[in-house]
Amino acid sequence: MRRIGAPMRWIATILAMISTASVAQEAPVDWRIDPGQRVGPINPSTSEVDLRALFGDAAISNADVDLGEGFVTPGTVVYQNDPERRIEIIWRDSQRISPKEVRLTGKASKWATDDGVSLGTTLKEVEILNGYPFRLAGFDFDYGGTVVDCGKGRLTYLGCRTFSRKWTVRFASDQRPPSPEYRQVIGDHVFSSGHPAMQAVNPTVYQLIVAIDRE
Repeated sequence: MRRIGAPMRWIATILAMISTASVAQEAPVDWRIDPGQRVGPINPSTSEVDLRALFGDAAISNADVDLGEGFVTPGTVVYQNDPERRIEIIWRDSQRISPKEVRLTGKASKWATDDGVSLGTTLKEVEILNGYPFRLAGFDFDYGGTVVDCGKGRLTYLGCRTFSRKWTVRFASDQRPPSPEYRQVIGDHVFSSGHPAMQAVNPTVYQLIVAIDRE
């Protein structure tokens, strides 16, 4: 067995120190959503400068955020090219010092509430978590699939109207062609998640909008 000389030992020690420092810098990401309060490390005092420090410059980009009905607003996107980590931030101010809301849109996401509500969560799963049927708008219009309230359930943050839009949950179904059951729950009407047609369609969450309170 060949003995390592002093210079080689120093090199090995330095490499080990560099490796250890690198691992220490890779802090685990907080993916937790607290409706109305924060999305991971993003809270009322998180500026765009802070975002770059939290996620790195490469993860931050500026883009227009779709508000629906053909309207957009300037915003900041985190992880633009990673669908499961992507979030969009709308600001209260042009200096981008205080976030107004964080939006998630898509089929799946790492971001989730403690209860497990996230993109891709099914209507039946949310109903089980809620412990009671909730109410949502019909499909096939700009705000289709939006949850109106939690009914008598425990997920009170589902009530976007009652709780000043601290949290907006929207469901959608990609049925093509639409089934007869789907056609029963379309239009600007409110339906129970317990409606037989809703249960048959069992749509999934495709959008979460989290308002960030300053109080």
